[in-house]
Amino acid sequence: MKLIGIDIGTSGLKISVYDEQFNILKSNSTSYTIQSPRSGIVELDPNIIWKSLKETINRLFLDMSVEEKEYAVSFS
Repeated sequence: MKLIGIDIGTSGLKISVYDEQFNILKSNSTSYTIQSPRSGIVELDPNIIWKSLKETINRLFLDMSVEEKEYAVSFS
């Protein structure tokens, strides 16, 4: 079973696929911008994060030969 690690950060997200020995098989990332509607306020649009997550996963798996049918997923 492979592991998918998803790191959702303030300015972007990164997704990596690991083998059973925790070697990185493939990695992909996407950047997005934060919004500051007024001084001292910073916001992330969840729709942008969701769209970025879907696009990054699609790019990652299009670049890989997918043999596994089961993956464990971890979010941070």
